[in-house]
Amino acid sequence: MIKSLFKSFFSLVLVCCLTTTISAQNWTATDTEGVSHNIQEYLDNGVTVLVDLSAHWCGPCWSWHTSGIMDKAYHEYGPDGTGELMVFFIDASSPPDYPASTMDLLMGVGQTQGNWLEGTPYPVIGPNNQGVLVGNSYNFNAFPTLFVHRPGSTTAVEIDRNNFEAFMDDWRNLAPAAFGKEQNDATLLTHDRLVVCSGATPEIVLSNNGTEPLTSAEIEIRQDGNVLETISWTGNLSPYADEYIDLGFTMSETTSIEATVLKANGFDDVTQGNTESYEFKLVEDSSPTSVVVINVATDFYSVETSWRLETIDGSLVASAGYVGNANGGGADANMTHTHTAVLSENECYVFKLFDSYGDGMQQYNGNPAGPFGYEIIDSNGGVILTTMAANYNFGSEDRGFMSTETFSTSILNPQLAVASMDVTPNPAQDVINLSFFTPENMDANIQIFNVVGSKVKDVANKSFAEGDHNMQVNISDLPNGIYNVTVVSGDKATTKKFVIAK
Repeated sequence: MIKSLFKSFFSLVLVCCLTTTISAQNWTATDTEGVSHNIQEYLDNGVTVLVDLSAHWCGPCWSWHTSGIMDKAYHEYGPDGTGELMVFFIDASSPPDYPASTMDLLMGVGQTQGNWLEGTPYPVIGPNNQGVLVGNSYNFNAFPTLFVHRPGSTTAVEIDRNNFEAFMDDWRNLAPAAFGKEQNDATLLTHDRLVVCSGATPEIVLSNNGTEPLTSAEIEIRQDGNVLETISWTGNLSPYADEYIDLGFTMSETTSIEATVLKANGFDDVTQGNTESYEFKLVEDSSPTSVVVINVATDFYSVETSWRLETIDGSLVASAGYVGNANGGGADANMTHTHTAVLSENECYVFKLFDSYGDGMQQYNGNPAGPFGYEIIDSNGGVILTTMAANYNFGSEDRGFMSTETFSTSILNPQLAVASMDVTPNPAQDVINLSFFTPENMDANIQIFNVVGSKVKDVANKSFAEGDHNMQVNISDLPNGIYNVTVVSGDKATTKKFVIAK
């Protein structure tokens, strides 16, 4: 399975380089750990430097800081990664208009957005007038503003805040000299597929960090210092493309492994950043009911959005896509779409959300605002999975895992919604006869779904008395294919498959 974390997002970002300004590239400042940094020394060593000009009281600054994008960039490509990038956070709040930076404010004490130091892996510069010193080297109008300093250049270029994939693509396009230093160079990346179903195969991410296509790699997998396996991968990855690779075991418990690239294109890979650690956790039982509701809130470009709910072995449970205009708007844009899916006991599922354009779901140019995203809710109203955000920048694909346990009788009658349900004739042509038995008086909704889980017909939504029922359903308007008729009553459901063959 290939997913390009570094696809060509250059065409997706309307403007990546907002302004270009001549800025001093020779500032020296001391961080909160007492370490002195001279920016020119990094540039002279061929390292690209990102300067995040923020303020401790700034809400948008906090949102960007806690997005994890800077942390991931620093982890993958900073001094302990490939060594190609350096990141600085600057609290440039300047008196008398704004409070000066202090250690207490950066640690979350006082009038501040939070603890800026906790979990931040890169240097923070601010107290003792150091942040103001750096900030005065730049021409900028608001916080936060990000500047990229490039080796061999006397200018710092402002870069847009974006999702990780687009952000890294912009960075590479702005500073190509810092990348592509080796022809044959493979590296491993972190990823967000670390919660895995029991019995599923965990994955690692191999990335081509060289200038030549990557066609082979040798990767060693270790646990507690012991070699579990050596993977001999073959494929064809263009520079900065990547691929998810299955490991040679299935999950039964929380598992931590360390992976190292040994060879790239048959050559010993001795470059920096070849080792990555992964901790895989089992998804917890998350749905106590068989019927779940899936709500998807689309953005202005609804035509780009689709989703699939699959069992862990890839069998389709439900899916949907949305209509709209290529230039935005349309019938399904900026609205919440509600779907129903029927789950099985003791099963693990993966929900996959797709954006064909590759920029996730977000507000554009004054179009209606979010939140955008999805939520999956059980029949008791409990939220199983959800991601809703004003700007949901997941790139091309996001996914979440959920699992079911044995449905207890207090939640789901083992006999499901109705008993002895049958569809005749089967195969059918223009009419089906639906017969079933209700064990008690109940309200029920009867619908027909196609093979990809989309509803194609409402049959009935009413009260049924206890006893036998027979219904004749006109299906002359449906094309040939495989269908499911589903009877849903509260959190109980019964489904019967039938075929139309005219």
